[in-house]
Amino acid sequence: MTEDRYQKAMRNIANAFATPQDIADASDLSAREKIELLRQWEFDLRQLQVASEEGMTSGKADGTATTLRAVHLLLERFGARKGEKAAVNKAGG
Repeated sequence: MTEDRYQKAMRNIANAFATPQDIADASDLSAREKIELLRQWEFDLRQLQVASEEGMTSGKADGTATTLRAVHLLLERFGARKGEKAAVNKAGG
């Protein structure tokens, strides 16, 4: 993946990849890059959950929880979640 494309993906993961599995399947990404992209997607999804909880979204059922679970499973597969404590809140803090 070119640096330019990687940076674009970091700014808006969901526009660059349709599913978390697409990141895992990308042959042009290193394991480190995949982990970074998945962590960024996790952060974005947590922010969506917080916004939804505060009534700042359209209220559509968009599969945020399902996508977040897929991200977590892939992070575990890449060894990125071993030993990590659960987030105190949805924003990851």
